[in-house]
Amino acid sequence: FPNPGRYSVRVSLFNQANQTVMSNSVAIEITQPQGVNQQALNYIKTVLKPVEKQNKFRDLTLLQQQFVNNFRTSVYWKYIIVKLASNYQLLGKFAEAEREFCKVATVSFPYSEKVRRNLEKLNTKLRPVALIPNLPENAEIPTISRPCTPITR
Repeated sequence: FPNPGRYSVRVSLFNQANQTVMSNSVAIEITQPQGVNQQALNYIKTVLKPVEKQNKFRDLTLLQQQFVNNFRTSVYWKYIIVKLASNYQLLGKFAEAEREFCKVATVSFPYSEKVRRNLEKLNTKLRPVALIPNLPENAEIPTISRPCTPITR
């Protein structure tokens, strides 16, 4: 929602007969962020967004890292972590991407599944399994160490 205020929200879905089903309306109130959340939102709008629009991923990554370091208690922190980790992936900095994803691996939020999938991909990329031929039948199968525990399904 672009501004604080009272909003009325309705949801429409298509049922199996391809008919539109409309929910009752629900009133919600969006409040102005306060304190650290206001500071964080201001940083996002005035610092991160302009650089993001210019597609300067290296500059954006540095600014996102500053955000992550400075606004740990903000409600926006975990979302910027996901963006930061994704940018590290784009830049080929896989260990850094994994480090950032690990910071939110145990947090439940809308990007949890994306974090889990990315950690699996990074784990495979950073720790490939070497196939060991001719293991004795009762030998213990080697395991791969993980730097963080990803979210389970």
